[in-house]
Amino acid sequence: MPRARIAGAATCTGDPVTMLLAGQLATELLLVRHGLRAADIDVFVVAEAFAATCLRFQRDLGLDENRWNPHGGTMTLGHAFGATGAILVAEAVELLEAGGGRRAIAAVSGAAGVGVAVLIDRDLGRDLGRDLGRVTLGT
Repeated sequence: MPRARIAGAATCTGDPVTMLLAGQLATELLLVRHGLRAADIDVFVVAEAFAATCLRFQRDLGLDENRWNPHGGTMTLGHAFGATGAILVAEAVELLEAGGGRRAIAAVSGAAGVGVAVLIDRDLGRDLGRDLGRVTLGT
């Protein structure tokens, strides 16, 4: 039996110099596409490389510490190249189940300014009625 579903995803590209902000940009795009606010998301699981980008992400979206990487992010748990996305999604599902939550976002910033965010939803019967395909923004 499925535990959750991927309800949507967004990708974006940003300035390669400020590449670590692209995961936040993809998250913001994902929220807008689905008519959601950060307050509608129970947990954010984000691969972070530097604490400063985490603080900015939290500040800009108004996130409290309890919903941000509750078990620690890649600085704490490690960064398994090639498996980071799967690890983030699995962690998000585990956190939703443990806390009785419905929605999570897993996000990552990549090299050269690439950002990816995935919306995970435990409500398996809901049809969002929107195109859930990939959105790519270029600069």
